[in-house]
Amino acid sequence: GYVADKTPAIRQAAVYALARVKDKGVLADLVAMKADGDPIIRAQVAHAMSKAEHPEAEKILVMYLDDFEQPVKLNAIMAVRERKMTGAFDKVKQLVASRSLEIRLEVVKTIVALATKGDPELFQTYQELLYDANAEIRLMAVTSLADYVGDPRTAPAVGGAVTDENLQVKLKALAVLGKSSDSNAVEQVIRGLFDSSKEARQVKMAALDALESIGLPRAVK
Repeated sequence: GYVADKTPAIRQAAVYALARVKDKGVLADLVAMKADGDPIIRAQVAHAMSKAEHPEAEKILVMYLDDFEQPVKLNAIMAVRERKMTGAFDKVKQLVASRSLEIRLEVVKTIVALATKGDPELFQTYQELLYDANAEIRLMAVTSLADYVGDPRTAPAVGGAVTDENLQVKLKALAVLGKSSDSNAVEQVIRGLFDSSKEARQVKMAALDALESIGLPRAVK
């Protein structure tokens, strides 16, 4: 059939189609291609494993997390998240510093999806992600730090995001600080009152709301 075609593009197209077919026979054929020399083929095998009811599915995905080719690794990370493979959590977490934005983004999404909220071992990871170049990753980091409002490190960490260049990150940071009972949270929120971006009014209103939420006298308004 087309899977055995000598033309790479035809093989890739055939496997792409098969990876989206729910059939045990087809699944067995895909598993047999797990070590194929073509990374596009392996990437499609990874995609198929995301929902596959096969005894080797998770083993294959763990193996693919070490694959040198980005498409394979990327599909494996997404499949791990879809299957909720908590056993692969530590291995995925090791990829959080990847130079590839695509990989980092899927890794952080997977960490957030599989992690236990407020896990003390992840605080530093989220804190470091506050400085990522990608706003979506920074937003996920701030959102995750909301589960650590009782930790004295949280207000100073999230406070830095109040002056982030991205509006959504700023607003989320202020919302998180507004739920804090830490006295340092007030100092961090006040930074939002001096916002000078084009969205300054929205940021300042959010800062005032956060101060009220913390319990500062209404007189500040």
